[in-house]
Amino acid sequence: QHSVPAWLIFGMFFIMIPLSNVMAMERQTNTLTRLNMARAPAWKLLAAKLIPYFLINQLQFAGMVVLGAWVLPLLGMPAFALAGGWAGYAAVSCAVSLAALGYGLLVSVVARSTEHAVVLGGGGIIIMAALGGVMVPVHIMPALMQQISQLSPMGWGLSAFQKLLL
Repeated sequence: QHSVPAWLIFGMFFIMIPLSNVMAMERQTNTLTRLNMARAPAWKLLAAKLIPYFLINQLQFAGMVVLGAWVLPLLGMPAFALAGGWAGYAAVSCAVSLAALGYGLLVSVVARSTEHAVVLGGGGIIIMAALGGVMVPVHIMPALMQQISQLSPMGWGLSAFQKLLL
């Protein structure tokens, strides 16, 4: 019940690497300038990038639930089971996906190259996962680390999933 949501959140945040790479590449190749010259509204350009990544994250959510429910028992582990209705899980999945996409946008603004985006984004994901309880459950962390874990968006998502599950 801990591992499936934890790794789901970790995976959802990795969507930011291709997103930030695409945006950094557009800046490096002047594609963004050409799109602006074509008078495409900025919100449409952004939506055209974010909507597919958001949908991929939702497919990841469904895939991880299926994996946890049907594949893990085949490996001798307890089955992952959702407690209650799907609405709460869908809302948390959407919120985690939006947080991951927001992080991808932040990295794409800060990064000066695709390489910079990968290093900055990937490193940030590892740090957020370690602090947020994805790698080590928060309840076994020292008190100070438990307080620090509340700064991680991954910790927020994991806490929300755990509240729904338990």
